[in-house]
Amino acid sequence: MEEREYAAQLLEGGRQLVYLKSRFLKHTTPETYNWVLTCLRDTALVVPIVPETGKPDLMESEDGQKFVAVFSQPEQMPEDYRSEFELRYMGLGEALELAKAQEEAVAIVLDGLTEPMTITWQLGAAIMRRPSRIGK
Repeated sequence: MEEREYAAQLLEGGRQLVYLKSRFLKHTTPETYNWVLTCLRDTALVVPIVPETGKPDLMESEDGQKFVAVFSQPEQMPEDYRSEFELRYMGLGEALELAKAQEEAVAIVLDGLTEPMTITWQLGAAIMRRPSRIGK
């Protein structure tokens, strides 16, 4: 098996991203930061879309800022939340484009209902400049 195929298998289903993100949030080091960003580059994210509007769900912080919700895997969403949306799978690049089109959004929040991680537009662009490990 080629390295790209092996990497793609590891990233499938979002489990690796959940693990690396959790590890980074608990032990923030340059190494854990690098691993989670590298994983974000190539993992398919789950974006809840409002069926009536075709727009992504927005989450609001306590200070009123709005974030486009994305998830590493459907299991990071409660069933009652998940059932309200059409779930679309897309890479970070596509998710960033969709999110930036929402005027009120200031960033993306990954797994906002469990262990949230904010991905600003600047960070998202930096992640997308990283080389892909699976050829995307």
